[in-house]
Amino acid sequence: MRRWMKSISRAPLLSHSKSINYLIGKTSNNLGFLNKYTKFLTPSNLGINCPKTSKKYCFIWSVPVYLTGMRLGTGEFLILVSPKFASDACSDYLLRWNIETLFGCLKSRGFPLEDSHLTDSTKLKKLIAILSIAFSWAFLLGFFLSQQKSIKLKKHSRPEKSIFRLGFDKLRRFFSYSLSSFDSLIYNVLSST
Repeated sequence: MRRWMKSISRAPLLSHSKSINYLIGKTSNNLGFLNKYTKFLTPSNLGINCPKTSKKYCFIWSVPVYLTGMRLGTGEFLILVSPKFASDACSDYLLRWNIETLFGCLKSRGFPLEDSHLTDSTKLKKLIAILSIAFSWAFLLGFFLSQQKSIKLKKHSRPEKSIFRLGFDKLRRFFSYSLSSFDSLIYNVLSST
């Protein structure tokens, strides 16, 4: 990670002289690894879900960065590193997880987008558009189904299936079997979109 941070902080962004903006996150039970970099982020000054951002940059591996930190509800600390001051770094990082979830569903948890091996940008745009519609249908159907019957929880209190997966499995079963056994639930949900 050290080499990556150094190279990306110096990489020119297209023809501009600015460096690439990034936001790196790390969760930890212990902030000891930050002691040599800053006294700003300590367990005593980080509240639960109350982010604090350093007003001055510090050097990590000779790279000037700003730090944002907060204590999560689980008791762990979330530390974010960015080359630019960002008072809303935690909300930006949260948005990243929404995008990661979508990409996960499009790539490995449902639609094997990467298996298409498409390189033509026009065809790829069309495929992503179709998959986005299919993702929306699956999520909408899964949400509807989860309202009808709640999703079972595992021992660690996480759902057995995601809302997307619940709808995706139902759609897959529907399209895998004969269309003559038309499922009225799917028809009602999909006709409202």
